[in-house]
Amino acid sequence: RLIRAKKVAICGATMYCTWPILGVDEQTTIGYIYEGSNVKVKHLTNIRTYSSKRMGNRHISKIDDSELLSWLSTEEAMGNGCDPLLGSESECEIVPTRLGNKGSKGAIVILAQNRKHSTYGRDSNTMLKGTLSNLYRFYNEKQKDDIIIFHEGDFDDESQADVIDGRKEISFYKLEGEDWEVYPASIRGTEDTWQSHEKVGYRHMIRFYAVRIWQIMHNLGYDYVCRFDDDSYLLSDIPYNLFDFMATNQLDYGYRNNAFEAGWSGKSWWQWHEPYFQEIKRDFGREPKWLTDHCKGKCRYFHHKCCGKFLGFYNNFFIANVTRFLEPDIQHYLKRMDDSGYMYTLRWNDLIIQSMAVQAFIPKHQVWHFHDFSYAHNSGKPNTLNWGIVQLSHNVSDPEFEMQRILRDELEWPSLESILENDGHSTKVGFVDDMYTLRRPYYFLA
Repeated sequence: RLIRAKKVAICGATMYCTWPILGVDEQTTIGYIYEGSNVKVKHLTNIRTYSSKRMGNRHISKIDDSELLSWLSTEEAMGNGCDPLLGSESECEIVPTRLGNKGSKGAIVILAQNRKHSTYGRDSNTMLKGTLSNLYRFYNEKQKDDIIIFHEGDFDDESQADVIDGRKEISFYKLEGEDWEVYPASIRGTEDTWQSHEKVGYRHMIRFYAVRIWQIMHNLGYDYVCRFDDDSYLLSDIPYNLFDFMATNQLDYGYRNNAFEAGWSGKSWWQWHEPYFQEIKRDFGREPKWLTDHCKGKCRYFHHKCCGKFLGFYNNFFIANVTRFLEPDIQHYLKRMDDSGYMYTLRWNDLIIQSMAVQAFIPKHQVWHFHDFSYAHNSGKPNTLNWGIVQLSHNVSDPEFEMQRILRDELEWPSLESILENDGHSTKVGFVDDMYTLRRPYYFLA
């Protein structure tokens, strides 16, 4: 009966249960094994472990019978993919990737410059070509998804053709007017008072990814958008279509990593949001979906005192449902944020704004944490790790060897030992959510 389970197979804390659970269909069924059975299962994508009297992060005695029966009777076998924001390591187990093709239309977007980077001082055009090369090598040679390169007018026809290089999926889109201007008008000319050192173009980028991108992508006819940067690198195969995966699993948001960040303005991030959420509860009867789930004492409101550092999504890679971000609840929040001007004056960035929108308005079972491909992102000069990550897929058999290979052959960086030796205090290597990760600085990733 365990082996033939169609959706989920659960067995108690006995050694006799282990082997039948390992025999379930890995494409359709999740198996739960008691963690004390001493069987290594991390390489098995459909097997989870539980500690005594617990399922995932919930005590069995606290699961209502009707809730459990309702879940078992639906078509959806997977539930939530992985959400470290919820605070339980067991909720970050890998579950089977369910694929399908619903004809969803999505595009990969990159915001690029055709000159020396205004903040990091690197050759952005060369970086962009490297990002595109890896995207095609590991994904788009097969999937042929559209790729839109957004820019502010510094790519002429000749430079566009040079980047496209015969790949018909690539197009360019110039950002101008209300999509690329300081907003609101009342803060124009006050740049000397803005917090942090980033130039106005960087803050335009924040507003673009936080607020403006959704309507643009909708107007272009896309259902989903996936972000890469010109300093992002896909480093292993993705054997399925990302947008079809999102549509098939009815997901509204997908991300790669969590990160601690709350703008450059002390506690004002929490102080701004607490009355906002009280207002929408009073006026619309809405409360944040799971924003405070990880806060100490389960705070009723989003408050710095009990919620601590804001834990968001490291969104240099994300996939989102465009239509969902255009719905009234999220748009109300984004409009209020946009009108505040804090993306410019306080440097509240797209990471924290987008993360807040997801945690406050999108149910957590519609959020997915991608584990199954290797990926790097590096802000700064391109010859070594400055601020970012190199992270392997969860299923790499020899992660230390693979990390050394990627650093040497793919990124052409110094060896792992050299990177750690030159900056051993803020750079660390180890497992983050079952993925072998090199990160600098180590403290900004959860």
